[in-house]
Amino acid sequence: MSQWISARTEAGKSLAPVLIVALAVLWPGLLVVGGRQAPVSATQPPQAAAPTAAGYEHISPAQLKQKMDAGEDFTLLDVRAQTAYSAGHLPGAISMPLQQLGWRCAQLDRQKETIVYCQRGVSSLIACRVLVAHGFAAVKNLIGGIDAWPYEVVPGHGTVI
Repeated sequence: MSQWISARTEAGKSLAPVLIVALAVLWPGLLVVGGRQAPVSATQPPQAAAPTAAGYEHISPAQLKQKMDAGEDFTLLDVRAQTAYSAGHLPGAISMPLQQLGWRCAQLDRQKETIVYCQRGVSSLIACRVLVAHGFAAVKNLIGGIDAWPYEVVPGHGTVI
């Protein structure tokens, strides 16, 4: 009996982050940060690079490419699944799947600018809110995700933390 309870508890722990993300994507009003509800558009990523009420900004692929070419110091965070990251990611990106971000973000520098991306720019919105809630100072979401990235994509394992 105790083995069955232990197995169910472990299964619940591993499914909880997935369920939270799924609910936040499917039901945007569910995600509240700092006592404010932050809007999420599951159909269309934001088009402007203006700060949001949720405490993060948006960055276009062209703006990110400029920062990369200028050699600016920032953390580029890929929040997709490890298999998607291995298939192709932005140069210099660190892999930290969204489901692990809440408990692993302590491994990142909170004071460094952090630019987050996913496949289309929706899951990264959730990741930005998680980072802001954990005290990250400068957080930006890549508009449109890797699907909107017209530049080089690097295959392979890269940096996984």
